[in-house]
Amino acid sequence: IFGRIPEKVNGSGLLINSSELMSVTYNYGGTIRNVFLSNGQDVHKGQVIARIEREDLLENIQIATQRLSNLQQTYDTTTPLINRQADMTDDMLAKSESDFRSQIENVSRQIETAKRKEKNMKELFDDGLITEMEYLEAHKEVLSMEMQKQSAEQQLLNAGVNRVRTSTESKQEKMNLQHQIAEAKKQLEIERKNYQIATKIVSPVSGKIYEISVARGSYVPPGSTVAIVEPISSDGGTLQAVMYFPVKDGKRIKRGMNIAVIPSTIKQ
Repeated sequence: IFGRIPEKVNGSGLLINSSELMSVTYNYGGTIRNVFLSNGQDVHKGQVIARIEREDLLENIQIATQRLSNLQQTYDTTTPLINRQADMTDDMLAKSESDFRSQIENVSRQIETAKRKEKNMKELFDDGLITEMEYLEAHKEVLSMEMQKQSAEQQLLNAGVNRVRTSTESKQEKMNLQHQIAEAKKQLEIERKNYQIATKIVSPVSGKIYEISVARGSYVPPGSTVAIVEPISSDGGTLQAVMYFPVKDGKRIKRGMNIAVIPSTIKQ
């Protein structure tokens, strides 16, 4: 009677469905900052496997940060100047308004006096006591003063309009800077979120990590495989064992041998 006594060796490895292995790649180059999973661990769809540094995205953040800093500095420096200039202009225009009001009051009194004189000259002219030229001179004096009053009233109106416009322009200038600062803050937030999303290397499926192909600090060229995932199989397909044995035990295993793999989790 001839027979063979089975030999038992212990090793470590994985049972995988080799036909469904999925490579997780990354389209951009960069340095691996962190690796969060290891071979044999379960992984869920969307779970972060590793995080990679992206110099181009960090540069975008730096540019956005610098722009925000420059705008804030400009606002802090410019706002006091805008306020001071607006106050000076407003004070000047307020004084002009006061001067024009005083001028209008004075001219109004002069017009009343000139009209009384004109009325007297008209009566004298009607009585033939003065010439027409003398009466017309009095009439021209009234017209001249009325024109002066109209001019002062227009200048008073213009001063008021200029005060409103100056105030509006200074407010608008500050609002424009505030708007630019708000937009710069939004852009910086977008760049930061983009960095957080784009530097994550995630699993496209749920399953088990078959192999992590990178290590912390290693450079990953564009399109390289970062990990290999064995998706969860729903059809109970054929499994393949990938085993690792100590050298002394590995020498006892020959090509073509019939073997039985018994997972350590199964009670014998």
